[in-house]
Amino acid sequence: MRVRVKGIIGSGVTLLIWAMVISSAAAQSGTVEQNVKLLVAKADQCLRQESRKHLAIDYINRAVKLQPRNLQLYYKRAFIYGRLKYYTEAIKNLDFVVHNDPGSIRFPSALKYRAECYAAMGIYAKAVADYRTLLEKSSEAGKIWLYYAELLWFLGDRHQALNAIDNGLKVKTHWRVRLVELRKKVVTGQRVQLHTPFSN
Repeated sequence: MRVRVKGIIGSGVTLLIWAMVISSAAAQSGTVEQNVKLLVAKADQCLRQESRKHLAIDYINRAVKLQPRNLQLYYKRAFIYGRLKYYTEAIKNLDFVVHNDPGSIRFPSALKYRAECYAAMGIYAKAVADYRTLLEKSSEAGKIWLYYAELLWFLGDRHQALNAIDNGLKVKTHWRVRLVELRKKVVTGQRVQLHTPFSN
């Protein structure tokens, strides 16, 4: 009888300890989640203030350390680096996102942002490749046709730029006006400047 009681008590203590461990882990997870949200909010706030923009990097890095498997944080960090014109760092984070979201399901703009960074750094072949990959996945994206055509014309490829514009104009898009404006520039030989990465 004593052995049976000890066994029941021992099992009860074991279950209680496990319940405490699970409860503690859940509480810490909630705390980590809250801390990450707070750090991301602070990063966003700093990014909106010219004099504090660089502090955004510190906040987002701290968030990534707390949740190193959270792809959203790498995407956010790429955005912050991009806004600060640290394109090499932005590309590293976007590479990580693209690698871990191969179908671009969760982060469909990752390739677009990476293409913009490559173009801003003068790595045009990789920028063109990323735009082409995007258009293979979705040829209905008027914005991507515009940016792709803009890059091609910037590089002096008149024929391909006009072809990209024509393809973009076949799509139902609110980017139509911009595509028509770009077409006029290409036809009349006006040079263009590439849009700023992460501008929209």
